[in-house]
Amino acid sequence: CQNYQSIRDATSRAFETMQSARAEMEQSWTQLQSVRERNDCSWSEYKQTLSRNNAQIDRLKDAADRAHCNMREAFDSASRAYDSHDGAAAKSYAEDGHSYQAERDRLNAAVRALIEENKTARFSAGAYDSEVQ
Repeated sequence: CQNYQSIRDATSRAFETMQSARAEMEQSWTQLQSVRERNDCSWSEYKQTLSRNNAQIDRLKDAADRAHCNMREAFDSASRAYDSHDGAAAKSYAEDGHSYQAERDRLNAAVRALIEENKTARFSAGAYDSEVQ
């Protein structure tokens, strides 16, 4: 009878240990699911940011390229006008060139800002990866 009681006590302790372990596993599972949801949400936001920004970056780069070409043409025209002793036209072309240059620089700054936003979003999304693993 004493042997039966000790077996019963051991079984009861083993069951309690198993229940405690199961509760810990369920808590860990719940935490893991929460982290995965945040990770998935973060990556989704990153992909949306990337998609939106990349389209805008392409448009801005094209506009910056056009501004650069216009700037070069204006400065070339200014040089030709200066060489032909037409100071007024040279000045006008040079002013146009500076205007295109400022536009190009503004567009390139906007591209850099969007690229930085992409990097920040990528870093934020990647921060959750280490929690999931």
